[in-house]
Order: sequence, then structure tokens, then C-alpha cells
Amino acid sequence: MEHKSISAVLAENALDDAVTAMCLESRPRLFALARMDYEVEDAEIIAWLLVWDERIVVQRCGFRNVNSYETRADFMAVYGPRLENRTYKLVSMDGRPMSDGIPRRDTIG
Repeated sequence: MEHKSISAVLAENALDDAVTAMCLESRPRLFALARMDYEVEDAEIIAWLLVWDERIVVQRCGFRNVNSYETRADFMAVYGPRLENRTYKLVSMDGRPMSDGIPRRDTIG
């Protein structure tokens, strides 16, 4: 069995720590998109969102394809009217509130 030098082990540990920090810093925030039916007091999760600074990825439940939006404006062009009239609701999975209901990394990430 080959033994590593202390400096090699420390270098590996430092790299592991740096990679972990990089991944945590650049990870997306996770949201659920729920369809709301206030008349019958029911709701269902219809999609999951991963949100980074530069894009929003939507995986709709029951569908194989994934939609990717490069800007918040692109996302809002599709989902904005339903979010504004409360047909849909975005729920942050980390418990942090959203200031305007629109996914952003600063409110999502």
C-alpha cells in the first residue's frame, strides 16, 4: 500500500474544499410550480424549476422534455400571466421568500 505525503494529502483536501465551495456557490435554487384551484381548495405540483443567474430550467411533471429560459423575461413571457393571476404559484424549496414572485438567483439562489 502506497502512502501519500502529508503535503499531498493537504493539497487534495484543499482542492476538495475548493470544489465543494465552488459547487455550493454556483448551485441553482429549487422551486416547485403549483397549479392552484382556489374554488375547490386544491393544488398540484406541475413542474420543478432550477434557477441560476443566467437561466431557468423547467421540468414539467409527467413530461420528458425540459424547457430552458435564458432570461427572467423569457420565463415570464410563458408563465407570468398565470403567476400574476394566481393560477400558478412558485414555492421556494429553501423557504426563502421571493420579493415579486419571479424567480431570480438573488431571491432563488
